[in-house]
Amino acid sequence: MITLLLAGCGGGASSATSGTTPGTADGAAYMGLYRGDWGAMVLRQVGDEVWGSYDHDGGAVRGTLSGDVFSGRWCEDPTRTDDSDSGYVRFIFTTHPDGSITIDGSWSYGSAAPDHDDWDLAHQPGERDPALEEWFTDPSHFCP
Repeated sequence: MITLLLAGCGGGASSATSGTTPGTADGAAYMGLYRGDWGAMVLRQVGDEVWGSYDHDGGAVRGTLSGDVFSGRWCEDPTRTDDSDSGYVRFIFTTHPDGSITIDGSWSYGSAAPDHDDWDLAHQPGERDPALEEWFTDPSHFCP
């Protein structure tokens, strides 16, 4: 079972070793299409939450953004609730000096804290994925 994670970039100091600057974008800058380890994912702000739809097994994420960190749940077909089809996710957003945005994501199965550190994504400004966007018309698609 593979899922995608996303995070938001918030306040922070510039990193001398990585050349990145967390906190230079607001939450709206983090919304849109991403591509990464497990395929494509679309993130959208829905009220006080962030929802995401991704390719793998009809996947979705749902949670909140605090600064540059998204924390929430992921879920996938077929059950969307069993421990093998859902868990926790954490995305850390980074805005780089060239303006590009990446996500360092981690996830888990069931009720464990995120411990799989392999959900990395890169923002694709101006690109769209109509098939993933279609899921936003059905709120029941997003994790309970």
